Amino acid sequence: MKRWLTASIRGLAAALLLGGVIWLMPGCVTHAEVGDGGYAGPYYDYEYYPAQDVYYYPQGRIYYWHEGDAWRSGRRLPSHYDVHEAHHEHYRGRTRQPWTERGHEHEEHEHH
Repeated sequence: MKRWLTASIRGLAAALLLGGVIWLMPGCVTHAEVGDGGYAGPYYDYEYYPAQDVYYYPQGRIYYWHEGDAWRSGRRLPSHYDVHEAHHEHYRGRTRQPWTERGHEHEEHEHH
């Protein structure tokens, strides 16, 4: 009986821990009030670097950049990008794919 109780408590603790991790994985999301453009839902805050066409999601520590004909993401940018001293703008979007909302076509930029 004692073994069963101990195993049950461990299983419950593991399930709660796993559930908490899964719940926190999506990152921080801001919910807007109805009236902010008529949309009430989650928003994601990004830093956008227009000269490099790069987005950074600080809460998840993920960069998004255009490479070839596709968008890529990762914790670090490829070495030919330098955004540390670059001008950036705050961008609040409704998706984890911010380039889909900006309404701009990707323009080729030279990266140094």
